[in-house]
Amino acid sequence: MVNLSRKYGASKTRRVTWLQTTLIAQDEVHTNLQLGFSDEIWVFLNHQMVLVDKNLYQYNMRKYPDGRISIQNVIAPLKLKKGENDLLIGVANDFFGWGLMARLESTYNIQATGQVDRILSLAKDLNTLDVSLYEGTYRNADIQFTLQFTRKDKALQVQVSGQEPVTLQALGYHRFLYPASSAAFDFDLIHKIVILRQGNDNKEFVKE
Repeated sequence: MVNLSRKYGASKTRRVTWLQTTLIAQDEVHTNLQLGFSDEIWVFLNHQMVLVDKNLYQYNMRKYPDGRISIQNVIAPLKLKKGENDLLIGVANDFFGWGLMARLESTYNIQATGQVDRILSLAKDLNTLDVSLYEGTYRNADIQFTLQFTRKDKALQVQVSGQEPVTLQALGYHRFLYPASSAAFDFDLIHKIVILRQGNDNKEFVKE
């Protein structure tokens, strides 16, 4: 269990933090991650989003039991590959206390579970992150729309051709998230590409 209120204090405005750990599997494993959280959560396994959910007490969007943090709140299915698996969990909060608890439903064929080796404060990261590195227009010859990335203040925005620009959340490791559509963007600055990930669907765009 991670008590984010103890580390960061209660929230009066919306804040997001990211926690990362490594799971090592002896072979391919299918298991579930039981989660308790407050107020919003995103779960990525090996750069693929596997869960987006909310537990909002004040808006009557409460998870059992009655909006309290419990491993009964929600289950994230995990399909682990043999070897190391990167698990990244984002938690957002804008009202009172916040926290996260997690438990693997089964540890069969799982050799090790790393300790949470980073707690990333998104606000702190954005103060030092140069999002201008990602600016530009990206195109896929087989897809009709383009992706245009621009900087606004200290944040990165993306605009799909014909639509209004939206602001992305930074995940680190050249990765950004647009939670409303469960879309993640992974940049490869050396090869000048960005990969749009939505569920199991991955599309590669090349910078013009």
